[in-house]
Amino acid sequence: RVAPITQPVLNVLGGESAALWDRFSEVYGLMQDWLPNTENFVLPSAAHGLMMQNPSGMAEQLAAFLKRHPID
Repeated sequence: RVAPITQPVLNVLGGESAALWDRFSEVYGLMQDWLPNTENFVLPSAAHGLMMQNPSGMAEQLAAFLKRHPID
């Protein structure tokens, strides 16, 4: 657990990431366990190049996350 980090974190996994490296899912799970305020999202039609492979899907989720958690 990473106790000092309490800010909201958007934890994103590409839906096709396992095809590149089967441990991406493990890392995704560890982030959920380590960070107390994690919002999890699996981006369809993307692997490690999230913003290049599904830019609109990533942008929509990021915009929604920032709307829920505005930066002061």
